[in-house]
Formats: sequence, C-alpha cells, structure tokens
Amino acid sequence: MHSPISNKHWEKFLKYGAVVQLVRIPACHAGGRGFESRPHRKNIKKASNSEAFFLDFFKLMTYSVYIIYSSKNNIYYKGYSENLQKRLREHNEGLSRFTSNKGPWELVWFKEFKTKKEALIEEKRIKKLNHTSILKLIQAG
Repeated sequence: MHSPISNKHWEKFLKYGAVVQLVRIPACHAGGRGFESRPHRKNIKKASNSEAFFLDFFKLMTYSVYIIYSSKNNIYYKGYSENLQKRLREHNEGLSRFTSNKGPWELVWFKEFKTKKEALIEEKRIKKLNHTSILKLIQAG
C-alpha cells in the first residue's frame, strides 16, 4: 500500500521530526466510487489541535545564513539553509559541487532569520563582502 503523502512531504516531516498518523478512509457507499474526500479537503472552519500544532511548528522554522571555512585551502564559503546541521554535513561529505574536495569545513559564523526572504537578502549581502569585511563580520560574532 502506498502512502497518500508524497516523497517531498515525507522529507519535510523527517527533516523537522514531525509525527504523522496515516488513516485509511472507508468507502462512502457500498456501491459508490469507493472513496470520500479526505478531511483536509472538506470545508473545515476550525483547525483541530493537531493541525494547529503542525501549523505553529512550521511558523517556528528558522532560516540560516552561514559562513564556513576551509583551513586546507584558506577559503570561506557563504550560504543559506533551512537546516544548518544537515547542510554542513553535506559540505563535509562532498555533496556540494563547489565545496567538494576542499574541506574539511568548519562553521565560523551564522545568523538565523524568521523568513526565507530575510535570509536570502542577507546571504546576497554577505556574498558581496571582501575578505577583510568577512573577517570583521566573523570577529563581531
């Protein structure tokens, strides 16, 4: 039996540690088409407690802008991520095109934002910084 949730959604659930309960919805008529609308497709005026928790959970999600450093090559890499730990692991495992074979990488600076837009604006700003400005940013914390 296949899950009604797409792989994309499963990845989000696994990434953020959300718990999901899957239920089989019974047929609406013995001789009917054998399905009924899923509860989330019906006109529900008030979200259940579990739905409210799920929506609040994603409101708490943060977006990170970061700088990593390779002492092997004396270079800095600036980036953005929704999951900083996972992204740093990807850099160190050679899964990122630019940073592969240039590590090991060390996280030297990061800043979190509540919205993706704010994070992307900051990422664009720090990517324009010269070496001296990057060092000042890192030292300032």
